[in-house]
Amino acid sequence: MYLQVIGALATDGRFQSFKNINVVNSVCNDCLAGLTLKASPGRPGVMDGVRFQNVQLNRVAKPITITSHYYCDSSFQSACFGNDGTSIKFKNVFISGITGSSSSKDYPIININCAKNTPCENVNIKNVKVQEMKTTPRNICTNLRGAEKIASCKWVGK
Repeated sequence: MYLQVIGALATDGRFQSFKNINVVNSVCNDCLAGLTLKASPGRPGVMDGVRFQNVQLNRVAKPITITSHYYCDSSFQSACFGNDGTSIKFKNVFISGITGSSSSKDYPIININCAKNTPCENVNIKNVKVQEMKTTPRNICTNLRGAEKIASCKWVGK
């Protein structure tokens, strides 16, 4: 089960635009993925103005994910990482008031993995209080402009 997955997976190579998406006052119990923005590499476009606010994630394996490397398993590595320059750009993403608990010791609470040539911009993360498990890995903030200013990106895990 998923709470909210917003994705760009078109295969025709045309520019895609997703704007002004709001997920507010929601609950997800026993979900695989909570709040997810995803795109496969080589898909040009922009995802601009996404707001996740006041969301409760209870026993969620992957609480918060933003990735432009979706569907990059071992059989697609060359296509995935060779197309970083044409990946969807995620910008103006607001994440606030997220509470709950993680159900996985293998995934971080926050996993932001943007393309090198199209880094994520203006991502604001505040008041995320999702209880991690004893061995939850540290949060990931890769190719995120301003990551050094986001407290959640500095959390080193256990």
